[in-house]
Amino acid sequence: MQEEDQTIPEMVDAVRAGKLSRRKLIKTLTIMGVSAAGAGAVAAVAARQLTAHTAPSAPGDNNAQQHIQQHEQHLANQATGDVQQLHHDYHEDAIVEDSMYPHPIAGRAAILARKSAGFAAMPDMRISVTNRIARGEQVTVEWVASGTHVHDYPGLPATGRAFSIPGVTVVVRRDVYAKNPWVAQSLYKAFVAAKQIAYDLYNQTAAMPAMLPWLTAHLDEAKRELGEDWWPYGLEPNRHVLDTFLRYHHEQGLSKRRFKTEELFARETLAAYKV
Repeated sequence: MQEEDQTIPEMVDAVRAGKLSRRKLIKTLTIMGVSAAGAGAVAAVAARQLTAHTAPSAPGDNNAQQHIQQHEQHLANQATGDVQQLHHDYHEDAIVEDSMYPHPIAGRAAILARKSAGFAAMPDMRISVTNRIARGEQVTVEWVASGTHVHDYPGLPATGRAFSIPGVTVVVRRDVYAKNPWVAQSLYKAFVAAKQIAYDLYNQTAAMPAMLPWLTAHLDEAKRELGEDWWPYGLEPNRHVLDTFLRYHHEQGLSKRRFKTEELFARETLAAYKV
């Protein structure tokens, strides 16, 4: 079977089993159209060996099956186009991180407001699941969103055109975090490692990771204007941006009170530890 015929999780499993090199994985993902940053993120996940607490669920894993059923219900609720149907799908303090937006969407009210805007801008949008994996309390879903962009969406003026956008959603239940608080720090470290892989890809000049004729010049400009780490992770490098976001969020009536920046994150991610 060619790598291009496999799903991304299947290729990740092949890397972990020693049947596929990480370099070949990144090359295959690039051929498939995955960005350098996205390929780096997948490669970082593939480099970590699964331990007992993340073992794949068996068909009889009732907990995993329950999560899959809940996700099916969520998709059914979303398909109605009625944002109120999604009210019980999100905890009051839920946080959604979306690569389309520079800041997390914090709280049920803000999440539903964003959903409502999406329903209005793309009333015929449908989500098709292409792959779904449940491991313990975590659900990973690959999907394709399609529809027509007929009205303005925050930051995206209406085009009147049909669209089809692939994506990946990872959900971790909060009760998992309560039982295993190390999950938050481990997940943060995985993101940092994935970003570093992407940076390393861009910094190599022997074989360009993207078909841009002036990629090196763009990279030099980014470093010159924004520094070596132009997408910094962590609280402190982004505190001023997050503080401004939270102030606007409250002033515009999207949150009942003015949140502190630290409240957006699990406390285990606010400091780094080495053992």
